[in-house]
Amino acid sequence: MEQTIGNSSAESPVVDAFYAKLNRKHLPSLDGLRGIAALLVVFYHFGIEFGFHPPPGYLGVLIFFVLSGFLITWLLLKESSATGTVSLSGFYLRRSLRIFPAFYGFWLFSIGVRILGHRTIAWGAAIASFFYVSNYYYSLVPGADTFMLHTWSLANEEQFYLLWPWVFKRAHNNLSRITVFCNHCNRLDLGLPSNSKVSFPRAAQLPPIRFRLPRGCTLCRLSALHLVEAESL
Repeated sequence: MEQTIGNSSAESPVVDAFYAKLNRKHLPSLDGLRGIAALLVVFYHFGIEFGFHPPPGYLGVLIFFVLSGFLITWLLLKESSATGTVSLSGFYLRRSLRIFPAFYGFWLFSIGVRILGHRTIAWGAAIASFFYVSNYYYSLVPGADTFMLHTWSLANEEQFYLLWPWVFKRAHNNLSRITVFCNHCNRLDLGLPSNSKVSFPRAAQLPPIRFRLPRGCTLCRLSALHLVEAESL
């Protein structure tokens, strides 16, 4: 029988309910947060900013990244709790089946539309997006064609998915160590200063550490640490 995270007689009913919901296969409340994040990004692209600083598109992307960090770490925690380890091959296979078909279908469609419309194809941007490195491409190639610029956030996520499970597996038996690691990542200032006047799309230059993916990991790890402490009472 599969073990679930969050079973402890020391927990309050509210905390018990919280972890019971996290152990579900589907979390409707997080769909609501994703919907808000998506609307913020759409508003940004239509020039609707509501006086926000940073602009709502930036906030929407940050919400997506924190959610991704939290949910991926929670899945890794559940697998580690149930089996005592993490299957990297299984993780990468699931991520590939979830992301690759839709993305590469979109990629082929975008290239096809440009070919049929006799439009120039910026192969540098196309190849960078194909290999999920467009965030670095748009940083290193000023003035590059932006027809694949929107893939920068997906590139950040894929780079995170590639590295984080490996780090997690190496230290999954020590919750405190990974929490400290995430906190150090959160402190790294690899991006633009908070008062930067650079426009939001230039954020494509920043690596995944800058975009709050570790924040979600930290939240999840702190939740797990709370459970370990409660179960020791």
